[in-house]
Amino acid sequence: MKLLRLSSDVMGGHAKNRIRFFTFVLFWVASATFLYADNPTCSLSVTPPGGSAPLNVTASGGCTDLENDIVTEVIDWGDGTNTPTAAGTFNVVLTATDSFGNQGTSSQQIVVTPPNAPPSCTLQVAPSSGPAPLAVTATGSCTDPENDIISEVITWGDGTSTVGTSGTHTFINPGSFTVTLTATDSAGNTGSASQTVTVGSPNVPPSCTLQVAPNSGPAPLAVTATGSCTDPENDIVSEVITWGDGTSTNGTSGAHTFTNAGSFTVTLKATDSGGLTGSASQTVTVSNPNVPPTCALTVAPASGPVPLNVTANGNCTDPENDIVSTVINWGDGTSTQGTNGPHTYSSAGTFHVVLTATDSAGGTGSASQTVVVGPANNVPPTCSMQLSSTSGKVPLTVTVQANCTDPENDIKSTVVDFGDGFYAAGTTSHTFVRAGTFSVTVVATDSAGNVSNTASGSVSISDDPTLFVGVNSGQIKNFDQSGKAINTLNTARGGSVTGMAFDWVDNLYVTDFTANGVTKFAPSGDVIGDFGAGYSCKPESIVFDRAGNAYVGETGCSHALLKFDAYGNLLASFVVATEVEGSDWIDLAEDQCTILYTSQGTSVFSFNVCTNQQGPTLSTGLNTGLGLRILPDGGALIADKQDIVRIDSAGRIITRYNPSGESCWVSLTLDPDGKSFWAVDYCSSDIIRFDITSGNQLTKFNSGTPTQTVFGIAMRGATAETTPAGPLIASPPTASVAAGQSASLQLTFSPSSAAMNQTFTFACANLPIGSSCSFSPATVTTTSPVTVNLTISTTGRSAGLMPSSASRVPVYAIWLLVPNLILRCNAHRTKKNKKLQFFFCAIVVGALTASLLACGSSSRGGTGSSAGQPPPTPSSMTTPAATYPIIIQAKSNSFASSTVVNLSVQ
Repeated sequence: MKLLRLSSDVMGGHAKNRIRFFTFVLFWVASATFLYADNPTCSLSVTPPGGSAPLNVTASGGCTDLENDIVTEVIDWGDGTNTPTAAGTFNVVLTATDSFGNQGTSSQQIVVTPPNAPPSCTLQVAPSSGPAPLAVTATGSCTDPENDIISEVITWGDGTSTVGTSGTHTFINPGSFTVTLTATDSAGNTGSASQTVTVGSPNVPPSCTLQVAPNSGPAPLAVTATGSCTDPENDIVSEVITWGDGTSTNGTSGAHTFTNAGSFTVTLKATDSGGLTGSASQTVTVSNPNVPPTCALTVAPASGPVPLNVTANGNCTDPENDIVSTVINWGDGTSTQGTNGPHTYSSAGTFHVVLTATDSAGGTGSASQTVVVGPANNVPPTCSMQLSSTSGKVPLTVTVQANCTDPENDIKSTVVDFGDGFYAAGTTSHTFVRAGTFSVTVVATDSAGNVSNTASGSVSISDDPTLFVGVNSGQIKNFDQSGKAINTLNTARGGSVTGMAFDWVDNLYVTDFTANGVTKFAPSGDVIGDFGAGYSCKPESIVFDRAGNAYVGETGCSHALLKFDAYGNLLASFVVATEVEGSDWIDLAEDQCTILYTSQGTSVFSFNVCTNQQGPTLSTGLNTGLGLRILPDGGALIADKQDIVRIDSAGRIITRYNPSGESCWVSLTLDPDGKSFWAVDYCSSDIIRFDITSGNQLTKFNSGTPTQTVFGIAMRGATAETTPAGPLIASPPTASVAAGQSASLQLTFSPSSAAMNQTFTFACANLPIGSSCSFSPATVTTTSPVTVNLTISTTGRSAGLMPSSASRVPVYAIWLLVPNLILRCNAHRTKKNKKLQFFFCAIVVGALTASLLACGSSSRGGTGSSAGQPPPTPSSMTTPAATYPIIIQAKSNSFASSTVVNLSVQ
């Protein structure tokens, strides 16, 4: 009998079914049957016995059974799989079951830990870029949760590496390299960090270009530098322009002004991050400052209604002859190239026509003229005039009656041109002070700029120079050349008039040496007032320079030579050498610096007022030198008491003039004819005219005053010729102020075309004492009509300038007897008892002179003026109440324009 048995073998965790055949021999024993079965036995091995999830394990085992009837073999992994993914402890069990259901097992425990975490790293490589060779530094770090890092390596990306987390490296070749830091833990897990390093080609320095314009010209020269710099690596860190004169500008472009002449190298320099530089340069040549062009322009007509056709005529010059353009700007938005051209104004208005010239250095010069264009339907004014006189002798006062009308009743200004450089607004009077035939015109302008017809008249002025003879009682006798008395002027001082002189507007100034003062008369003979102040030392003579300054010689006490400005303000007090008296009779040489003077002694002295130095003594052979006048040849005429002496420029006597019956020559004056002179005799009061060359007596008459009362003589000379410069008008033409207040006026100066581009200076004349004037601006350069502000100031306080003069008058009056006695004693030199008379005269003269010297000494020690203590100026004296015709003048070389402002002081 055969039994079939199923069995299973377990190998590697797998069951295989197989059929085994067994042959059983049945023995019958006592008719009973026995059955016996054992449990299977197993063995198991699991590898690995533990590890981190997921853990892949392998089980090896086997099971046996005596009956060999194992029907199943099963492995239980504990978590259902042989690859646990979760951490924990698991029992792996091998179980065998036989056919009887008996089981046998074998087990093994495995331990699964949590999964392993890889390392993590950080890395910083600096610099990250640059040209080869590029040295870099890598700085990194790595961490691992299990702290089981076993290696750290930096790979530089160029085939080299460094163990560790930090290190340095130099890249030799250009390229892009990935630098990586890698960490590996004990589980074989890795972590890394990377950074790319870009290595460029080797550094090339920057290159620059530069253009400087202009590259030459006169100082100050403004230039502009335009440049650029490039670098292959684009790593320029600075760009600087150095101008070559010690200054610089950051950047590649800039502007600069060279103020000095020279040659300058302008350089643009660029620097890259590697310290390499590149540059470009250009030389700039700066010459001396350019002198701009000058232009003159005339536009005619200057006014009229629309349409107005005008023509511009101009010219421009340049010292360097490098004018590059000339343009006429018509003021209405249009222009014409060149210096001349026609133009038509189609609309009304005031237009400023400008001719501008530009030279190669950019310097410009211009000239301009205003054109006034009125409405088309505006009719210009019409004018007529009447003259109160059309002829007469100097000084001649003429009244102009201006009659101007306008259909629109819009006359803006009426200007009277007297033809001699004086101008006024509307009907007015004027005094002509020089001979000639003058065309007097009246022109009116309306608000539209239309100019009237020119109304004109002619005034013929003759000049038969008259004589002014200073006598006692403060009087000046005026005679014609035949000896006919014309009128008598009076200083109201009551003293003795000696010196006389005329200023540029023909005002007469006289010195009164006993009354200690200088009085000023208008050409009409009216008293203007005192001039200067502080004459406490007997002012005896006066003379003017061409600048309008006055010099006064004093015979007493300090003997000083005083200098005043045209307003009577003391400018200087010169200490001069003297002889018997002081700086008695003075005259100014043509050089405007040398003063010749006598001192009632034997000499003619000289003093230079420009250098404040005593000059050489010109002559020493005189008897008693008194009145003196300098001749055009540099010589001089001197009244030498007994006769009149002519000396040459070296001081040599070349002529003596001594007609019979005259022996007390005291003063003299030159005739305007330049060929003769006039002299007065103190003893006889005769006035005689001599021919300078021959010495012949030409005219003789007597003053009609008592003997010993004639002291000085003067003759009005020819007035300097000037060219009228164009209308000068004051607005308003009159002003009224209280003493101590100021009057403000406005001057309008419209220069003629001939007076364009001239520099004019403004001045006042005929100012009363204690007053002054100022101008803003004080000078103007004429390119068009200008407006100037005038201020006339007066003084309202009394200064009491001459406290001691009254006490000296008696002494000075006694002193007048000295020359009288000298002359009279000399006049009786033919009498028998002349020795006794001379002896007596000498005693009297000596006594009087001693008294005078004592007075003089006391005055110098008291409050009187001296060379070291200048007398007070007129500005500290009250301006007297009166109406004064103040002359205002604008002057430039031979050009002059004047007008009159009537100032009323209350």
